[in-house]
Amino acid sequence: MEWTPLITSTFFDGVRADMLTAVGGILGLALIIFGLVMLMRTVGR
Repeated sequence: MEWTPLITSTFFDGVRADMLTAVGGILGLALIIFGLVMLMRTVGR
């Protein structure tokens, strides 16, 4: 019986890519919300 690793390094590459995508999405949303808030403050005056 041949031994195979339970978790391979390619698995972590995928997780890292997913994490980068998630972080990018969160940062993008934060920037959009920040921009909207600034716009509302400017228009509200």
